[in-house]
Amino acid sequence: MEGFWWLPGSELLILKGRVNTNFSLNFKRKEWVAMPNSSRSRPSKRYPAHTRKGRVQRKMRRAKKRRRKVRQAKVQYTSRTLTAYGFFSPMATFLLEVLHLKEAFASQISLVHQGKDFTVADFCITLVILPILGIQRISHIDDTLRSEGMLATMLGMPRFCTQKTLHTFLNRCSGWQVRQVVRINTDLIGAQATAVEQHLDPRELRILDIDGSTRSTEGRKREKAKPGKNTKAKGKDCYLGSVAVFGGLILHQILDSGNVHCKHHLKPLLDKAQKIHARIDLLRIDGGYLLGGMDLNFLLE
Repeated sequence: MEGFWWLPGSELLILKGRVNTNFSLNFKRKEWVAMPNSSRSRPSKRYPAHTRKGRVQRKMRRAKKRRRKVRQAKVQYTSRTLTAYGFFSPMATFLLEVLHLKEAFASQISLVHQGKDFTVADFCITLVILPILGIQRISHIDDTLRSEGMLATMLGMPRFCTQKTLHTFLNRCSGWQVRQVVRINTDLIGAQATAVEQHLDPRELRILDIDGSTRSTEGRKREKAKPGKNTKAKGKDCYLGSVAVFGGLILHQILDSGNVHCKHHLKPLLDKAQKIHARIDLLRIDGGYLLGGMDLNFLLE
């Protein structure tokens, strides 16, 4: 038996005779290392496709091909005039010049911060853009935003903070800061609802849609996540979310444990929606909110 292996920049290795060992390339030492054969390295017996074992083997081969993922190449820019998120330029203009988010964060969020490079508004605007850029976790910041100097310049920052710095900022925040962010969000929603109202015909009905859904969690250590009425994943910990929507705009939303009935969210959602938008002509309510013998006289007021 004769075989050879060759890699660019390495010597050609030719083996003559019967080969009873496996060879692997040690990239650190740049040499071939002989490894004894084992039962795992030998090809497994291939059963006919029409048999049960053959069908199992075929499914395993297909699953193995699906698991083979090509490693994505990481592109890093050394110049502050280049960015991989070129589409974000109009979005940055909208966040800073139309919504004035940085000014709102700087003026309404009270938190003593001793850092010199970043302000409280910088941390908050970084958290806002993460889902917009498609970054699912804070732990991915170091790999995705480390070399994004142009993107940081668009947002008025010298650079992006690291994962550790952002986690430190979040650990210092409390429920008071969360309520301040909710207040900023409510003001923005009120301004948007007023703009939507101006473009509607006065003769059209103002419809408020109240609906809820459950969301399963990945683990069992999520805060306040408990098993509830979850038809998609029965018995798993989940959250219950209820929203009030007007004209495609979410006026208010409530997130609660999975074992809480959605009927308790009806009155708070309606009261909050009426504070943001006074005129509501028609209510569209899911049937689950009307169960349990609740007093619905407040709907007639």
